[in-house]
Amino acid sequence: MLQIQLTSTVLIIFWLFIDLHRNRKEPFSAESRLQERDSSSPPCTDNDSCASCIGTRYFHEESRSKLNESISSTDSTICVWDPWEQRCNGKGLSSPKKNIEFESQCPLEPKYQEPPKSLSNWMGSLLHLKSFQNSTLSSISLPGSHDCLSYDLSLSLSFTAADSYEEIIKVISDINVLPKEFEEMIRLNGQSQKLDIVQQLNNGIRFFDFRIMFESKIIDGSESTPDWYGIHSLLTNQPAIEYLKDIRDWLDEHSNEIVVIWFSREGSTSQTGEEAYPKVPIDEKHKFWFRIMDLFQGLMLDTAISDFWSTGIHDLIKRNHRLVAFVSDYEEFANSSSFAYDGKMIVNTYGGSVYQERIRLEQQQEYLFHTHKEKDRSKQLFHLLGMNTASSDWQFISALKKRFLPIDPFDSCIKKVNIPGNAICPTSLLDIAQLQNYYNQIIFSEAMEQIKLDVTKVYFPNAFYLDGYDVNGTLRVGPMTLEGRRKKDMDTSYLYSRFAVVDVIILYNVASSCLNSTQEEHDECLKTFSTVYNRMTKNNFQYWNDPKFGRRDDWPRGNTAMQ
Repeated sequence: MLQIQLTSTVLIIFWLFIDLHRNRKEPFSAESRLQERDSSSPPCTDNDSCASCIGTRYFHEESRSKLNESISSTDSTICVWDPWEQRCNGKGLSSPKKNIEFESQCPLEPKYQEPPKSLSNWMGSLLHLKSFQNSTLSSISLPGSHDCLSYDLSLSLSFTAADSYEEIIKVISDINVLPKEFEEMIRLNGQSQKLDIVQQLNNGIRFFDFRIMFESKIIDGSESTPDWYGIHSLLTNQPAIEYLKDIRDWLDEHSNEIVVIWFSREGSTSQTGEEAYPKVPIDEKHKFWFRIMDLFQGLMLDTAISDFWSTGIHDLIKRNHRLVAFVSDYEEFANSSSFAYDGKMIVNTYGGSVYQERIRLEQQQEYLFHTHKEKDRSKQLFHLLGMNTASSDWQFISALKKRFLPIDPFDSCIKKVNIPGNAICPTSLLDIAQLQNYYNQIIFSEAMEQIKLDVTKVYFPNAFYLDGYDVNGTLRVGPMTLEGRRKKDMDTSYLYSRFAVVDVIILYNVASSCLNSTQEEHDECLKTFSTVYNRMTKNNFQYWNDPKFGRRDDWPRGNTAMQ
């Protein structure tokens, strides 16, 4: 779920802001909001990217116009992006079927490029090492995707999230915002990935946090037939089975790769029954599990034959046991099937928020560099380290005010970001994720140095839980958001900066597997490590000093931490 707790205090404060503008002489409507934009804002045709085009309908981030300054507020002032013509038009000037009307739908910027085959087939590319063949899945680490389907959220709010937003929806409706604008704000603050499921697979992701719920969608005012959808407060555009079909097709095309999927509703390992899937009959859970089993027939790990913790990778591939399922609400959802593991076996450790980076870095060091945790490898547990992020209530409310109210409400938000010199308040989840990924580099760079020296001093979990994946198995760390939203005064040298997190994890797997290599294989291990390392350095760790946008090269521990 979108991790926002809208407290009564927050709602009261937000209501007061609304009330202030409700009592103005002029009504605060969608039309007046368009009139109150910066009077010098360019026409639609002057915007050369999807995000800048659509952003013209909102208050500018660097300047505010005086109330009552007006510009034309016809339909043409609501700018939309034509992806086929690659241009910004006024609404109504392009075919509606072509138009992109919401920022969260803007394509990846820069344009997506396929990664090298050696990355999309990284498991297969290591099978020439007997030490890797004989390794178990539990002894290696997997790059993982948090809320893997959030790139394709619709504007249909899940009924399980509706209670959290009920009051604020009433508030928002009183200011007559443009249709679906509030849902779009939820989507922007729930979208943790930009790459689609196949692109994630091609970029080396092998663990998927696959969140689902059975319910109806409201489409054009009518309730659809209930189905299982992906969920992150909003429901996905397609039923969940469609994304699973993409995974099945990909596995058929990549015969030496293994994928782990964790099925849950909101990332809970312990919820069962009604708490896990509210108002969902047991037979509907069983039906969907049977659909999953039918779809992946011949590919699922059968725990009666193979085992995550003891069967070698080569044997799993030979048996075609290449889809490993962990299922929350295991007894009711999967009917205790031998083709799944209980989600309760997952030990999900959250690595902390970028807003408390000093504490977070200490927690990550404790986790990754204390090898006493290695003893847990012998237990039937799946260790997951969450280095993802979440929207906080204060950040989400600030983003709402920034978008819908003609005031500057950001002082408190800027301070809560808690990075010295910071002057921004993130307005989307990807915005936060990229800031967090910038500082995630610290612990990964330290781990990389230790892997080169002595991999036994490093403990990587069974999977990492990350947001904001970019091309070539990287994480975006620059300030330009993945959908192409830029702010004034950004340092253009680092807009699209990335670091190769997937390669770091692969290098850990090579080094740890090769601890058991024979003397004859030693040279091949070194050669493989060198090949992956050279690929990693193309998107090496980057630090720079741009405190206004939260990026520092001397924090949180000083320059020595950032070398």
